[in-house]
Amino acid sequence: MSKFLMIPAIFTVISISSISTSASATELKCGCYAPVESQIAAGNPTSGFNLNCESNDRFTTTGKSVSVQKSYLKVYVNDSNAVQDDEDMSIKFRSRNKQKFHEAYDKTDGKILWSGGGFNENDIDDTTEINVDGFKISEKNDGTWVTLFRGNANKKVYDGLVLFYDLGDGKKTMTALCLQDD
Repeated sequence: MSKFLMIPAIFTVISISSISTSASATELKCGCYAPVESQIAAGNPTSGFNLNCESNDRFTTTGKSVSVQKSYLKVYVNDSNAVQDDEDMSIKFRSRNKQKFHEAYDKTDGKILWSGGGFNENDIDDTTEINVDGFKISEKNDGTWVTLFRGNANKKVYDGLVLFYDLGDGKKTMTALCLQDD
């Protein structure tokens, strides 16, 4: 089945996602799969988050690496994690000002997956890029899959999520990578 033929199914699944109407929902900046970005933003598939697809972070081909950044943190999902056939994934974190990246936290199962760093005498983190394994991917009742994460960089906490669509045959493809807006 071609990717073109799967697009209508993606539209259907994402558009029936529950809509969060909470005024206090956390705003997330997202890199979204272009053919479905309006449905991703409208659907708010994860309670408590407003997803905002950014045109400069749009991607047009699934299965490719994607990154999103804010003031002090950049997150990156590589090609091998953009298409999943299991229930865990890796996310790369990078402190944008090359100072203290404190921790990576899996909000899906409530575990700190990475903490610490190699700080030198100038308080600069020697480990500016950290690839963290073990983030859980959980199925939502609307046919989408999501990984919830938190990164703490330069004493600022950023929540985020990775949204997947089920391709069948046990595979899922990333449709959005989102990071908390400042």
